[in-house]
Amino acid sequence: MKDSLVVNKSTNEAHQVHSVAAVKYAKLVSEFANLPDGRGANHEILRRFLERLLSHASASKNLSRHEERFALAYTFDKDDEKLEKVWTLSCAIEYESCFDFANKTDSETFKSLGRLLFLRGFPSAEWLSLIGAKYKVDSEFFMRFLHFKPAKGTTVNYSLPALPAATWNILELPIITIGERKVLPGFVHQADIDNMRKEARLKIQEHHDLLRGHEITVASSIVRDVAIIDHNSFALEQCIWICLQPLTRKNAEDSQWTLLVWTDAGRTPSVKSILDLKVLPEAFQNNATSLAPVIDYKPGTGLAAQQYTSHGHLHSIGGAEAASQLCVGYGRTLYTDVMATDPLYALTEVFNITTASVNQYLNLVEHKLAGFTDDEHYDNFDMLSNLRYSKDILYRQQRQLEQVNAWLKLYQLHGGTGWRTTNQEDPKAAQAVTSVVQRYEYLQTRVRTLQAQCQDAISSLMNSINLKEIKNSYEQSKRIGKLTFLAFAFAPLSFTTSFFAMNIGLKDLSLKTWFAATIILVSVTFFPMIFDVMGWVKNLQKKLCDVWRKARYI
Repeated sequence: MKDSLVVNKSTNEAHQVHSVAAVKYAKLVSEFANLPDGRGANHEILRRFLERLLSHASASKNLSRHEERFALAYTFDKDDEKLEKVWTLSCAIEYESCFDFANKTDSETFKSLGRLLFLRGFPSAEWLSLIGAKYKVDSEFFMRFLHFKPAKGTTVNYSLPALPAATWNILELPIITIGERKVLPGFVHQADIDNMRKEARLKIQEHHDLLRGHEITVASSIVRDVAIIDHNSFALEQCIWICLQPLTRKNAEDSQWTLLVWTDAGRTPSVKSILDLKVLPEAFQNNATSLAPVIDYKPGTGLAAQQYTSHGHLHSIGGAEAASQLCVGYGRTLYTDVMATDPLYALTEVFNITTASVNQYLNLVEHKLAGFTDDEHYDNFDMLSNLRYSKDILYRQQRQLEQVNAWLKLYQLHGGTGWRTTNQEDPKAAQAVTSVVQRYEYLQTRVRTLQAQCQDAISSLMNSINLKEIKNSYEQSKRIGKLTFLAFAFAPLSFTTSFFAMNIGLKDLSLKTWFAATIILVSVTFFPMIFDVMGWVKNLQKKLCDVWRKARYI
């Protein structure tokens, strides 16, 4: 009985230590955000987010036991049974609550060389402060994740995106989930598609307003943007945020590290979790909407299905977000020893799934571009609207890919300094980095090609529209010319009719006289039109001028 009381007392004391450290972390962020010179102004978002923890800490120092399953970890542990130093990757350690996180991290062995910590979806202030205090996480990492679309009328300091050279330990990767809804084939008005795109923009803004107000469940999914490609296809634009935190511990043979991988995808992998966010237009908010899986080809995997079904994958009806299953069974295709000594190599599967998702997205855009320009149901102005929209979403992808490419080039330029725990780079890790760089360079080239295709199609379409307008103007001028001719023909008839109808003593004139006068007047009127009288007059005037000029010098 006494032993259990002692254990409970020590556990409570340990939890209080974690709670105090979390509060201290939040206070440090607040101090930085309130610096008088303004250099911490971009942390104002994070400061406001952590205020809830500071207000809660004054009332209670107990850690939350509410099941949220926000975090999940893998550790690299030394195999003591072998004489040589061999690192093994642990099974997934899931933290169900903040209380559970404090318990399990206290019991983790200090022999662990590194740790992969996956964070899923929207956080709470307690989770961020607890993780930040435990692993000394750079607050810039949390701030960037919480940087949502600003509300209308708010002041923005435009500090993001930051220079890649300034943040060697933080990286943002775009990841795309494409989806569709099953609809009956038939003609759809372009106005309906434009309205859906406008509705999607408004819903995304409302979603980000809710995120800023913390009115969303912990570990729920976050959507950065939505692209409505056409009436049945869309894409969810999300991100994966990565931060490397080296840890220096006494009496440790190797330098230790913690690699945080924070996905916008929440803990519930299903299309329902996306529909519940209400970020899609009303036309997509039904059971006919589904999300496509991300397929990344690897040689020989077609005959190794068992390798992918033995890690607890949950296959939800209607699909799930691209990053939702990333942390399940992580590292099964990588070399554990290399992962333990090279954190960037440990991210290979993250890079693979993000590049594969963007590639599928570009395949979809390319397919739809061909339809926009070839489909007879679209008129020129409808095609122009779709092409401009496609150009905008391609520009977003280009900007994000440029950021990643710049970061990877700096990594290669600096030789991986700060990431590797060994002096020599493993050949497998070097090959993996080269492959990742080639993937992103290929994607960037594809985006540029599609942008050029869009621009060429827009230019061709504008020329076609201009030619059509010129043709319409020519046809209209011909019709106006005919109308002018009719008016010109009826003008003398109207004149003679009106003249002979006047009561000025012309009543005794016969109809023959009217006909004769009309014919003479019409002849005089049409004579200049049939014969170029003005041309004759000008030629005569020119000849007379020449004769006069010559006569002056005789």
